[in-house]
Formats: sequence, structure tokens, C-alpha cells
Amino acid sequence: MVWNYPAEFLTSQGRNLALWVPVALGVGIGTYFSLSLEPEKSAVKGLIMLSFLLHLGGLKLGISGRLICIFLSLSLGGYSIAALRANAVSAPVLGWHYYGPVQGQISLIDRSSSGAVRVSLEHVYMAGRSAEKTPAKVRISFHGYIPDGVLRPAALIAVTASLSPPAPPVEPGGFDFRRVAWFQKIGAVGYARAPPVPAFGKVNMTLKDRIFVYRSNLAEAIRTAIPARRGAFAAAIITGDRSAILPDALEDLRASNLAHLLAISGLHMGLLTGFVFGLLRLILVPLALWFPVKKWAAVAALLAGLGYLTLSGATVATQRAFIMTAVVFLAIILDRPALTLRSVALAATLILIVRPESLVEAGFQMSFAATTALVSVFEGLRSSGLWRKITKNRWRITKGFLALTTTTLVAGTATAPFSALHFNQISNYGFAANLLAVPAMSLAIMPAAVIAAVATPLGLQAIPLSIMGAAIEWVLVVAKYFADRPDGVTYIIAPTVSVLPLFAIGGLSLCILVGRSRIFALVLLGTASLIWAQTERPQVLVTGDGGFFGVSTPNGRALSKSKGHGFAARTWLENDGSGLDQAQAAVLTAVPYDGWVVQRVLDEDQNAASQYCSEKTILIAPKVSQLDGECIKLTKQTLREFGATAIKFNSGKVAIVPTLPQSKNRLWGRAQ
Repeated sequence: MVWNYPAEFLTSQGRNLALWVPVALGVGIGTYFSLSLEPEKSAVKGLIMLSFLLHLGGLKLGISGRLICIFLSLSLGGYSIAALRANAVSAPVLGWHYYGPVQGQISLIDRSSSGAVRVSLEHVYMAGRSAEKTPAKVRISFHGYIPDGVLRPAALIAVTASLSPPAPPVEPGGFDFRRVAWFQKIGAVGYARAPPVPAFGKVNMTLKDRIFVYRSNLAEAIRTAIPARRGAFAAAIITGDRSAILPDALEDLRASNLAHLLAISGLHMGLLTGFVFGLLRLILVPLALWFPVKKWAAVAALLAGLGYLTLSGATVATQRAFIMTAVVFLAIILDRPALTLRSVALAATLILIVRPESLVEAGFQMSFAATTALVSVFEGLRSSGLWRKITKNRWRITKGFLALTTTTLVAGTATAPFSALHFNQISNYGFAANLLAVPAMSLAIMPAAVIAAVATPLGLQAIPLSIMGAAIEWVLVVAKYFADRPDGVTYIIAPTVSVLPLFAIGGLSLCILVGRSRIFALVLLGTASLIWAQTERPQVLVTGDGGFFGVSTPNGRALSKSKGHGFAARTWLENDGSGLDQAQAAVLTAVPYDGWVVQRVLDEDQNAASQYCSEKTILIAPKVSQLDGECIKLTKQTLREFGATAIKFNSGKVAIVPTLPQSKNRLWGRAQ
């Protein structure tokens, strides 16, 4: 059969063409975040007008031209939405290092990656800085004594802190915390060694603050009712408060691919609302002949989801989960199919319009990868009749097990590339761990949480909470068992930036396209895998202050020191796909590349430093402005302009790749 492309191809795709709407928006949003220049406001207005004109002009064309114009229109719209959102959240950013008194109201209490207690402050006061130039929010980690009762939700505190602007990437193309902080309106981050003290002043308790206080009190009550690590886990999945989760437990969950059970996401929202929906339908069965009890149950489940969203702090991940859940139950209320690829596409579209920055977050990518793959696979099984055949008659008893196995396998396969890309590791026993742990979440933990919430006013919460605690202990035991296996984790090298969009478009094409056109999806996935397999890491990496560097060796990256610059060290080693820690990497011996060596000098005297500047030497001199000699020079001035720097050797040529020039013109790259 010879196809008359493109019109016949587009016709063959039928109703699935509507599923490309969020993809088109995502192309525009992704383009905005990938550029090194911030568009002018006048240019954004022009793009909005062009998007509108393309949409109108496409209506007068044939099917091919019309769909191309619509796709381009939506992409331009996505680009414009992202640009408008980035400008809308604009807030002051600290332009230099600050050490001094800081006062503010606590809006969040959590822990840093090192386990230190950390708070976010709003309504900030900083000595010597005007209100117009004071960050809307700062984040401080405490590394000293913390008096009891000072760090309370919504309390005013004062502390002497060391603050800096949000840090740029520690290597070219790396994770840019400045962008994340920009959309959260965090204008400064730092630490305090002095103890915080209560500050005096009037606290205007908003609804947000009252919810925060209630959440924190509830989390403390849960940890009291369910002691030790089980209570910390329970508080995290019910209120979103992860401040009591121990670093070792968190590492076990990550290594076993069970960390997703902690984040309040689609799984938790789906289990909770699904349990409420099913329980109410069961209770209201006697009324089913006279009343639309299914719709009543859907409304109740939707309200339960809204309550869970509010109770858990309405984080971005929870908002995303609620939107997806709301689409499902609204479909039930409106007598539409509850969970289809169209409902998934609608949820993705709404999220991208409201929070376009979600596109570049691991949570968004993994959540929709899993959901899209699951809906696509189960729709295919149902439409082919295969699911009905393998779960009928004597095999009906295996239906639940088959559903769980299929769900775990499909979701794990769909999210594996994104997990490896963002976290640089794959849990070799993730499938087995999820197969053992997820049933505890769905059959015991979340149902027990709902029953405990209903039973608490009657004083009958002890039994459901004990069931919940026992099930959580099982999850933690499973995580520990698989995390402790010596072959439990495979470390993966970080790919180039082109791999992520290729995997995303390829995976979506595999689920959306119909017929032989899916070959296109396989080509994209194969290309992404090939590019990833050929990825080469920079031989030399240097931090922006010149105080730390790493040189690639056959045994891993040799780091210049065993302590300090921990975030850079951890990031470099993870992106290398190395299982070493900083202390292990610091004892490795750097191997020269074709005679090239790396030398760092801390002498402030220009002439003394210049003695090391010989041919085939990379000289890092962070205290000297200028150097004489034939070496590659990374001086104070160079590092200020370059930021973190990568050096690559290829066929006898040396390429120097800086970080800051790639992003200094973005909104989040400009200190205010």
C-alpha cells in the first residue's frame, strides 16, 4: 500500500491528533527554557499575535496545512506562556554575599540534602537592604544549636546568617538551581551557625499560614501516634512534611526505586480518592436504583482530593496529581470515559498553561510518562480483548496480580529513561521492590489513612494507625533489603541535552501514533539511545570560584580535595555515572591527557603564579587577575566571566566550555 503523505497519514491518525496539543505546547515551552537569551517583552507580544494569525490562517488551508499551522500556533503559544510566567514571578535576587541579621516569617520547615534543618522565610528583613531589593523569600540551613520551640510554623525569627544568590550550575549544561529558585521566588540561600531567636512583631496569619500551622501540628501528632521512622514516613505521605525522614532511610528508598512513595503525587492522590470513591459506591448501593450514586461518589472523591491537596501543602507535584484526578472524576460526573489518553492530554495541557516550568521538572516528566504508558497499554489490552481473555474463568483469581504486575512493569519501563537521566542511576531490583511495596500502599497504608481520619473524632484511630504503621515498616524493610544488595544500583552517565526531548517525543509517539507510523517512534528512541551511549564527559571540570576541580581517570574522576564543595563533587560524580563518593575520588591520581596537566596555585603574586604557566598546562589561579605564559589560564577574571568551566580534549584540540555565558542573559541569571 502506497500512502499519499501527508494528508492520508494525518487522516489515518483520526481522533489521536488532539493528543498532540500538550506536545505542541511543550515544544514551545521547552524551546523557551533551552535558549541562552531572554526574549524582549515586545517580541513576546509579537509571537502571541503571530500565534493567533497562524491559527486563523490555518482554517483556510487543507488538512495538512491546517494542522501544521495549529501545531506552530500552539508551540508559539507555549513559548509565550513560559515567557509571561517567568516575568510574572519576578522577584529580587541577592546580588552579592551577605552576612548579617536576617528576620522573617517561617513558611516552610524541611531538611537539606546533608540532613540539616532548613527553613524558608517570607516577609524578609535584611540589614542595609531596601525593601525593593530584599528577596521575597530566603532559605537558611542551620548548622548549630537550635533552641526548642523557636522554629515553629509561621513564627517570626531572627538569625545571623550567611547568604548568597542561588548558585549557577556547577558544570556547563548542568542543573541550574537559579531557575528553580526563580520560579519559587527564592532570592537568597545560605546557612546559619548562630542559634535562631524569636523576633517580635505582628504576624498577619493568612489562610496559607493557618494551613501550614495545621499541617505541621498534624504531622507532629502522626509522628507521636506512629513512632520512629514509620511515623516520619506517615507524616510525609499525609501532610507532605518530610523533615523527620532520616537521610539513610531516604537513600534506601532511592536506591530501591521506592522514593516515589514519599512524594505526594498521582499514586497517593489516586489511591486516596479511589478508595473514597469505591467505599462510597459500596455504601450507597441500596440507593443505586433511584439516584446517581456513582456521580455522588465521584463528587465526594473529588472533594477528598481537594482536601488532600490543601492538607499536603499544595506543592507543584500535588497540584499536578489533583488536576489529573479532577479530570478523571469530572469525566465520570459528565458521563464520559474516566481515564483515556484524552483525559491525560487535557490534564497535561492545563498544567502546562498554569505552570509551564513544570515541563523541565523530573516529577512532571516521570508522572506523565507513567500515566500515558499505562493508559495506552491498558486501552490496547481492552480494545484487543486480550485482557478479558486472560482474566476470565479459572484465571479470574489472578486478575489483581496481573494488573499489579503489568502496572509496575509498564510504569517502571516508561519512567526508567527519565529516572536515569535525572538521577544517573537505575535500581536493578526496582521492579521487584515495587511489586512488594506498592500493594502495601494501595491495600493498607492509604485506606488506613482515610479510615483513621474518619475515626479520629470518635477516638477510634488506634487500630487503623497501627495497621498503617505495620505496612509502612514493611515498605521500609523492602527498601533496605534491596538497597543493601551490592548489585542493587547501576550508575548511568549523564547524556547530552538532545537525549531528553528525543526520548520524550519518541515515547509519546509510540503511545499516540497509529499503525506503521510507530516506526518513527522507534527511530527516535533508538537515536536517543545511540547518542546516550556515545556520550563523553569533560576530562576536566573546575568550579566557578576555582577552589575545586576534577580530572577524569580510567578509575573515575580524581577530585582535588576530600571535603568542601560537596554539591559540585556529588554532581560531577553522579553525572559521570560513578559510584564513588568524594573521599574515594579524592585519593585517585590524575592522569595527564597527551601530556596535559592541571595545576592550581593559590599564590596572589602574579609573577610567582606565572612560573607554573608552561605549555600543555591548565593553570587554575583564582587569586590572580592576569597571568603570563603559554598555559590555558583560569584566573580570577576568567572564572568571574566563565563560572564553572569544562575542558575537553578531542583529537589534539582543547575546547573550553564555560557555564555563565550560556545563561547570564536569562531572568534567573541576572542578580537584582
